[in-house]
Amino acid sequence: MAPGATKLGDNRFSLLSPMMKKKRKKPNPIPLDQFPELPVSNTDDPKFLVMSSLDDNKPLNSLSCFATYKGIQAISKEVSKVTELRDGSLLLFVNNNKTASKFLSAKILPGGGHINVKLHNTLNTVKGTIYAPFLNNLSEVDIVDGLKEQGVSAVHKFSRIADGSRNPTGVVLLTFDKYKLPERIDVAWRNLTVRPYYPNPMRCKQCQLIGHTAKYCRNSPSCVSCNLPSDHTPPTECKRIMCANCSGDHPASSNTCPKYQQSKEILKIKTIYKCSMREAVTKYKIQFSPTTSNANSFASIAKISNNTNQINNETTPNNKSNNPTKTNLTTTTDINSSKQSLPSHPTSSSVTSPSPLFSPLSISDSPLNILSSSYHTLPHPLPLARSSCITQFSFLQ
Repeated sequence: MAPGATKLGDNRFSLLSPMMKKKRKKPNPIPLDQFPELPVSNTDDPKFLVMSSLDDNKPLNSLSCFATYKGIQAISKEVSKVTELRDGSLLLFVNNNKTASKFLSAKILPGGGHINVKLHNTLNTVKGTIYAPFLNNLSEVDIVDGLKEQGVSAVHKFSRIADGSRNPTGVVLLTFDKYKLPERIDVAWRNLTVRPYYPNPMRCKQCQLIGHTAKYCRNSPSCVSCNLPSDHTPPTECKRIMCANCSGDHPASSNTCPKYQQSKEILKIKTIYKCSMREAVTKYKIQFSPTTSNANSFASIAKISNNTNQINNETTPNNKSNNPTKTNLTTTTDINSSKQSLPSHPTSSSVTSPSPLFSPLSISDSPLNILSSSYHTLPHPLPLARSSCITQFSFLQ
């Protein structure tokens, strides 16, 4: 159908011109405070290196420490920490892979002789666990091949024994060739959370002590329940329950043992800080018992003794007020002499209300008020107490 004629007054040439596109509205810019944070990419990968001397008769710790340090600085200055090991070698902590490559390729230490540099066996790796039950049917070799591009070097699948057979639990332990544990990992099309892994303390199945295994045990066997020689009776017939580590009323295999929990925290610190066992124990004492080292110090004992002396001084009454002296006798004499100047019958303006006999009088700003108020508190001698009582009785009359 042909288009109809245009209405009068309209632009007749508008049909011949192309249609104009509508202008797009500019989107509102995102404020800086609402801009999403970009993921931080850490390009540096610190490494732990072990430097040792090829001459067994001249370890590195026997040489001059100044000459050895100058030789290390000659290879590279990007060394964060140097630690001396027991066998005389040095543990170097370098900042990145480039610096590690310089030391690994070095064969001679300037001013120190021939050396051998290698990566540390355990400090350059970190372990984490993922929950992936869909990997139960795959072998550990296949899992490593699928995740090696993300830095995974070893895999271990946890399992438990149920109904006489060992079944996987779905928890997979991953070992990364990295200094820092990644938060997440891509397993095929799945993105899983990586949780840090902390090892449990070792417990010997022979002597039941924590810290070693039965393979290296030299102690005599003991029962896991009663801590007696294990050949006495089966564990179900033990007459007592005693832990071999803390002497508590629980078996040595209990996870609630205080020694077990303490060892677990120490291993956690050792894993996080990548330090030795001795350093982890020191950090544990500082972290969980900060007042232990200052509990019996001289400053704390002196502070307690000073506080005790101050309390005793505040609570002990003044001895001078309890013992009547010549000053008290003089005061009594002055009061007796001033009695004659007072009127024989006090007016209502001086006495507020009648008082019983031998009770403190309510006479304001009068010496008799001082005497009567201290009568029941101060141990007066018998003659002095008798004279004061007679004085009060004569005044009331």
